[in-house]
Amino acid sequence: MVASALAPRVWWSIMQCSNSRLDEGFRCNRWCKTWSGPTGLMALAVARPMTFPAVALYPTDTTNPYVGMIRDGLVRAGYRVYSWDLYRANPVAIAALHLHWLEGVAMGRLARRSLLVTHLLFWKLERDLRRIRRRGGRIVWTAHNAQPHEHGTSRRARLVARWVDRIVAQVDTAISLSRAAIPLVRQNHPTLRAPIAVIPHQNYRGHYPPGDRARGRHRFGLPVDARVIAMIGLVRPYKNVEQAIALFATLEDERAWLLVAGDCFDAGLEAQIRELAARTPRVAVHLGHLPDGDFADAHAAADLVLSMQQALLNSGSVMAALSLGRPVLASPAGLLPELAEHVGDHWLALRAPLGVADIRAALDRGIPAGEPDLSHCDVGTIITRHLDVYGGNSGAGGAWGRGADDGR
Repeated sequence: MVASALAPRVWWSIMQCSNSRLDEGFRCNRWCKTWSGPTGLMALAVARPMTFPAVALYPTDTTNPYVGMIRDGLVRAGYRVYSWDLYRANPVAIAALHLHWLEGVAMGRLARRSLLVTHLLFWKLERDLRRIRRRGGRIVWTAHNAQPHEHGTSRRARLVARWVDRIVAQVDTAISLSRAAIPLVRQNHPTLRAPIAVIPHQNYRGHYPPGDRARGRHRFGLPVDARVIAMIGLVRPYKNVEQAIALFATLEDERAWLLVAGDCFDAGLEAQIRELAARTPRVAVHLGHLPDGDFADAHAAADLVLSMQQALLNSGSVMAALSLGRPVLASPAGLLPELAEHVGDHWLALRAPLGVADIRAALDRGIPAGEPDLSHCDVGTIITRHLDVYGGNSGAGGAWGRGADDGR
């Protein structure tokens, strides 16, 4: 009976020892001896030295391949890479835990149903961060957004904001995807005291299979001779698809079509988009999961990718379009002006305010020859800069520390 009562605590200790010592590239110089189970069975763990350092990433189950490409690059560089799991014990004797979208803590299936679960998950994450730092590991956070895309004043939004402030206070180095975004990150996260390294958003070349224009036109119901404007990727309120449909309705071009393709997890938004599309000629809406092949074919079918985001630090959809060889028309926000300096106006046209005349002019320019120059953000270069940050060199890739240079 006593053994049964102690079993959960004992099993936790075994998990902590095996996770934090045996698997992480750090040698354990002690015997870890304990009992497990109602029968009092003894478990004996002997540590063996490993040769590779370890890094953990959170979250990894995202629709954006950004984190997955970092994971694959780290593995190629010889690192042991773990997906951080908020629902179980995790390794803590690691070189670094790299955090990305912190609001994702509140977006899990259980967390969405309960504020208490959200609170407990953030509490566990903060506790894990402290344990990692005590063992000499580093906490790295990439500021993808100045604030969550769907922020607000609800109880959940306020809870998430408070916890994000507490989490970023534990960060050793933050990463910004552009220099221009640093003052906004500082302004929206006053508890962030860590230096900020600038590491550009990597391109997606090599991740998606080659797209086929004819197949894409057929798949999404587009005429062969259409001039196609596309909005491709996860459909969320901040992407302003409704405004794009309204703007497209004023475009006097019988050959022009608007394609909206991607997952939409907001039932109200989906209904609104479908209603607008039903009464607007030449709007093709395909809301649902896009496998990588369909994602590439949708871009191949397009003549122009349109981004209507007004406030952003970065845009994975813009980088994906450029990586797949499609010109983009967007507002000059976040990292886009810096990216436009590399690829040129013929690939990334930034206009404010963005109007129907800009859409017509971009369509008339057509698809440029060749490919945009994305050599400054190839995956190999980005992985090297990440490794510098994990090792404590916050000057990697043009870091801006806490002095006047970082916009404070």
